[in-house]
Amino acid sequence: MSHKFPFFRALPAYLGGKRRLCGVIFALLAQVVERERWRGMTFIDPFMGGGSMSLYGKACGFRVLCNDVALRSAAIGRALIANSAVRLTQVDVAAVLREPSEVYPRLAEEEFYPRVFSREHAQVIDRALYWLHTGQIPEPRRSLLALLLTKWIL
Repeated sequence: MSHKFPFFRALPAYLGGKRRLCGVIFALLAQVVERERWRGMTFIDPFMGGGSMSLYGKACGFRVLCNDVALRSAAIGRALIANSAVRLTQVDVAAVLREPSEVYPRLAEEEFYPRVFSREHAQVIDRALYWLHTGQIPEPRRSLLALLLTKWIL
């Protein structure tokens, strides 16, 4: 199957995902709506899962609205699909790693040290989660930082 866009293989694999169907689905869409008209049209993906269809639609020029019940998927939607301009900086990352001046929940340290994380790793996770949940970091930075934290943990 040939794909118009060379980034096809970079789309995220996701159990039950539609990544391999992107070329077929968008080829069928092109039979109904000419590709030249896609730019600026809205593509809706209410069950985005891994986000392949949404990312493919965005790359094709669609304005994309996407969501999912899974928090991970919704974060991907806010961080990578709805966002086209905001990038994380070292300052953003440093902001979620700093020690809060008030008492904060230490779930990772209390529940997952030493079985899963070292004490130092659990403390980093707890600090980052504190800052991500204070509401002080605006979207899409908050979702980008949440994805970065998830990737670091995994």
